[in-house]
Amino acid sequence: MRLPGLLALLLVACRHVPPRAECASHQGTAWRELQTEHFLLSTNLDAEAARASVLELERNRKVLLDVFGQRVRPPGQVEVVVLQSHEQLTEFAQDSVSAYFSLTGDGPLLVFGAESYASEAAPARRVVLHELAHHISRYELLRQPRWFAEGLAGYLETLRPYGEKGDLAMGEVDSRKLAFLLRRPPLPLQVLWAWDDAGDLSAEALQHRYASAWLWTHFLLNRHAERFSRFQAGLARAVEPRAAWAEAFHGVTEATLESDLAEYARHGAYGMRSFKAEETQVTHRERMLSDAEVHVLRSRLFLRSPPRVGAGPLASARRELDAAEQRDASSFAVKAARYETLEQAPEQLASARALTVAHPEEGGAWRRLNEQLVNAGGPPAEIKAAAVKALQWSASDPRALNNLAWVYLSDGKAPTAIPLVTKAVKLAPWNAAYLDTLASALARVGRCSDAVAVERRALDVMAERGTPAFIDGVKARISGYEKGCQ
Repeated sequence: MRLPGLLALLLVACRHVPPRAECASHQGTAWRELQTEHFLLSTNLDAEAARASVLELERNRKVLLDVFGQRVRPPGQVEVVVLQSHEQLTEFAQDSVSAYFSLTGDGPLLVFGAESYASEAAPARRVVLHELAHHISRYELLRQPRWFAEGLAGYLETLRPYGEKGDLAMGEVDSRKLAFLLRRPPLPLQVLWAWDDAGDLSAEALQHRYASAWLWTHFLLNRHAERFSRFQAGLARAVEPRAAWAEAFHGVTEATLESDLAEYARHGAYGMRSFKAEETQVTHRERMLSDAEVHVLRSRLFLRSPPRVGAGPLASARRELDAAEQRDASSFAVKAARYETLEQAPEQLASARALTVAHPEEGGAWRRLNEQLVNAGGPPAEIKAAAVKALQWSASDPRALNNLAWVYLSDGKAPTAIPLVTKAVKLAPWNAAYLDTLASALARVGRCSDAVAVERRALDVMAERGTPAFIDGVKARISGYEKGCQ
């Protein structure tokens, strides 16, 4: 099969590249930013490869939306950084990492090396599709037990070019997962339902769960499509997953399904789903990044990359900002990035105040001040004023919406807080903190059962990223709300 245009372009664009993704004045390659309705892409690829990259991202996003029947329209943009090579990526992540996805209060960030993406079976390609699938599905399927979330993303990550006309297909057998499961039988649903409560697992135990979740999803899509669709419809309505399952699979025992699954693993007909190639019209704005902006970007990559053994991401980020300040010390982006490297509360508060003085039109400056004033136990009037200004200048910032909602909750005005934090949750349904705020607001107006349901959504989205303390706190609040809103 011939390589699609993008992959061929990437292979050409990645020849003879510098070992590090530096700015142009540090022997690097020129950087550019491409902005579409759904993606904000920064890259050191050449113009043609960069445009092909963002076009492919939009095309894949459209196909993933088709899987959900175009019912969901995730708002905002996914930030993407495409480096020229895997070698450049290893400066920020371990060599075994082909791509990574970071999800924080600042929003989603997807990073990969173009060179390691340039084949249909490349690990980076699967990671990109897997994480895009997760991101999109969170806006449609409000409840997702972990086995289902990982199984569905594992199925959708198989999207690839198919045939000579540029068509696409998904659902092919993942030979590595299937080979693993032929050595070790797939886990029963009872074990997968309890995945979140399993505690720390070995690498092999995790692999067993991921592989089993993929096979269950593949099996249910091919053998029980109508029931599985009804199950997903329940999740989309935020029905408790076990209740949604019981309703959709009424009359079919898990023992029967497990017996059929074992036969499917050995002799199943693994059907693929194909998509006709359609012309994707993408309008984008393109600009070149300054050297200062490249150093700010590099600082953020150090801070948001997966942990590296023996590496000092904070020290590396600060060195990048030293270089950025030499080139543009007055930039809000540079100052805001420096704020993110501060560790002492007095420094953070002083920096936030300085940001609002120098850049009063930046919602991010007021948001930082609001958060630092809260941490410092500052005057309630000043806390509220900062939160109001943050939202005034950044009306679609879910973090600013959540912060102002907390101000109203602190004032005993839960009814005023609810629409604010509801909007934050719609913009960022993957953020457990916003869900937690919404649950608190609902509890304070006496909607105990709704508060419990929202907190359980928070547990779903914290499956991989939640801290033990926060998870325990949410569980404690669920227990309290179940006894009545106190």
